[in-house]
Amino acid sequence: MPNKKGPQTPSLGHDPELITALYDISTAINALMGVDDIAAIIIDHCLNRIGAEQGMVYLLDETKDTSGNVKTFLRGFAEGSEQIPFHLNQSLASLILKNKSVILCNHPQEDRIFKAMNLAQFGIRSILSAPLITRHGIIGIIALVNKRDESGFTDSDKRFLGIVGTQVARVIESANSYEQEKKYLAIQEELNVAHKIQKYFLPTQGLQNEKCYITGLNIPAMDLGGDFFDIVKMSDTSVFVSLGDVMGKGIPAALIMSNAMAVLRSQLSRAGKFFLAEIADSLNNLVHKFTPPEQFITTIFGEYICSNSSFSFVNAGHPPLIIIRSNGTIESPSGDINDLAIGILPDLQFSINKVTLKSGDILFLYTDGVTECFNDKGEEFGEERLKAFLKYNHTNSAEEISRLLPEELDRFRGNRERSDDITFVIIQAK
Repeated sequence: MPNKKGPQTPSLGHDPELITALYDISTAINALMGVDDIAAIIIDHCLNRIGAEQGMVYLLDETKDTSGNVKTFLRGFAEGSEQIPFHLNQSLASLILKNKSVILCNHPQEDRIFKAMNLAQFGIRSILSAPLITRHGIIGIIALVNKRDESGFTDSDKRFLGIVGTQVARVIESANSYEQEKKYLAIQEELNVAHKIQKYFLPTQGLQNEKCYITGLNIPAMDLGGDFFDIVKMSDTSVFVSLGDVMGKGIPAALIMSNAMAVLRSQLSRAGKFFLAEIADSLNNLVHKFTPPEQFITTIFGEYICSNSSFSFVNAGHPPLIIIRSNGTIESPSGDINDLAIGILPDLQFSINKVTLKSGDILFLYTDGVTECFNDKGEEFGEERLKAFLKYNHTNSAEEISRLLPEELDRFRGNRERSDDITFVIIQAK
């Protein structure tokens, strides 16, 4: 009956020379080596042991769907040989991978299989190749070309390379996995640093005086988010408040978010009175000029005057703010003009809206991650649930509401993962 256990590892037998050669390879490799160093050692020992002019290690390209796609990983030349790089013929690669066995051919121009590959055009007189086999399957190929001895590669060479292909493949696989893990950990570390930097952009505490209390919260869905908010004291009576949501998630959104905050801060740092329409125009043109068309920002930003509890603001494509009166009545600003989002079109004219609070009133600004929080049933938290929550908690302080709302959203979401950043700002008039 045919053997269905797959390719068998050639036996070492009692060949002292073969055992010594394999021992030399194993002792030359240590656990901390990278794949390229390991491959170089293997090629060097194989060239010396077998006496070939050129050796190559090819690994399967994980980005391809077919097993025939291999990429050159490392190439080595024997000292004194003519260094004409040999590129593995795709047909030959497929043949080696399909057969899962060592291939030896000392006269490729006369062989029925190799003749069609026309290896002579590359100066190939003889070829010996073996698959790199692990318990997970074939991960690549090791190939030697042009045996220096005119008699060509021998059965002993074939046996040796077969054993090498099986034994060192496991080492290469482990080293490759280790390198991938190191790359992953390096990326994670970079993301952690970026997350810390991004947190520095956001306010670490609210603002409180005898006339008002202003606080905000940002909970990113990923390590890096596209939501932002800012609370900047301009004078004893003036506070600049901004909140926005960059289209998209992850690193691209985080980069645009940090740049948007930088632009807003730079506009505020200019001497003299700031004008909201000018800030909006400057931010809009910069985002439109330096970001892809699919990237834009929805935002609300404005100036809160503590002395008369008024908030003048620009709304650029953002969900309307909510007013919670001291008696629990929920209002949306009448006449609130919602302009296009930032970055869609250049040279837009942005409108200035204004609302006035009374003692005990609350102004609530939020990104759509609050209302678009979904539970296990696919239900959305929605604007009505948000308004009901705010109405129920209208007698609480802004600080207490800021603590309770994330808890309410977590209870509603249940086991479902957070799909969007959650950001809000609360202005409470005293």
